[in-house]
Amino acid sequence: MGETIQGRSIRHATIRNYVNAATKLHCGRDLPSPYGADIDYITVVLKAVKKYEKQPDRRDMIHDEVIHHMEKQRQAHNHDTLEAALLDWIYLGRFVGYRSIEWCQQHHHKFQTIENRLWTGPTCYAFIDEDFQFFTSDKQPIYDKTNLTWDSIGYVTICFRKQKNNRNYELVSYFRDTINPAFCLVHAALRICQRAARLGVPSDEPLGVYSSTQGRYAQQRCYITNHQVATFL
Repeated sequence: MGETIQGRSIRHATIRNYVNAATKLHCGRDLPSPYGADIDYITVVLKAVKKYEKQPDRRDMIHDEVIHHMEKQRQAHNHDTLEAALLDWIYLGRFVGYRSIEWCQQHHHKFQTIENRLWTGPTCYAFIDEDFQFFTSDKQPIYDKTNLTWDSIGYVTICFRKQKNNRNYELVSYFRDTINPAFCLVHAALRICQRAARLGVPSDEPLGVYSSTQGRYAQQRCYITNHQVATFL
């Protein structure tokens, strides 16, 4: 990240050499090798850095410092503004890793549909209300999201109805983060669903919405667009 003596970012090979030197220092003093920890975080991080360097046309990562900065700003935004909506989707995306087509649109008032004559079920490509199912800690489904509170949820199950690999209608569960509740994806998912309900989004239309406060669409419900996400970041 550039936090070095010379103010330069360092690459995988250099990081690996530094880590190996530190490991030799440990072992030379009869201390256990960091590679032998219950979870080998060193290998996990090195693999991630190496994979990141191979990505063509890669963008900067959304580092933890960026997320903390976003969280400081979040309280200043009205719950239904574009900024508040974007933060919730970004928090959720850190763990879910969805594609832009699953929550963003190209236009403020039109959404992309699944163009397949053999497709059955909702045709909206992006997530809709029924794709987010909340459960209590003892696995009981919660159907009324209107007055639902974060602390009464155990986990959320998200349905990926249409995927590139055709593993359609895949269900993935994500559990509540009680250690870092500010960044809890369950809380973000709940805010997304409740925002859509407040703005009157039909059950078969995208959840990625906000209430516009300015411009030609002022006071209107709009879909989040790819351009807005890029500009915000």
